[in-house]
Amino acid sequence: MTNSDSHTTDDAASTDEPSTTDEPPTEESAGSDATVEELRATVAALTDRVAQLERTVAWMARQQAAETGNSVCPECNTGGALRVSRSPTGKKQVQCKSCGEKIN
Repeated sequence: MTNSDSHTTDDAASTDEPSTTDEPPTEESAGSDATVEELRATVAALTDRVAQLERTVAWMARQQAAETGNSVCPECNTGGALRVSRSPTGKKQVQCKSCGEKIN
């Protein structure tokens, strides 16, 4: 079957829904715009909160590994995989044995 033998035409491929770009905004669409903006604000707030929680979990994993030598990697979730070593300046450095992620 070649391109000229195709049974689909441009008219058949178009959607049956009317275009909404030519219509003036209605009260319903104005309400949905407000809802969309509220959802965007909620997503932005939740994104910030998740980022803060990820930093907190990484800090807790690093602290636990530095104190006990045993912790769960927050990146790959492998238990007991964090390894503590000291830099030449004496600072403790925490690195995952499984994924290689440095947590400092």
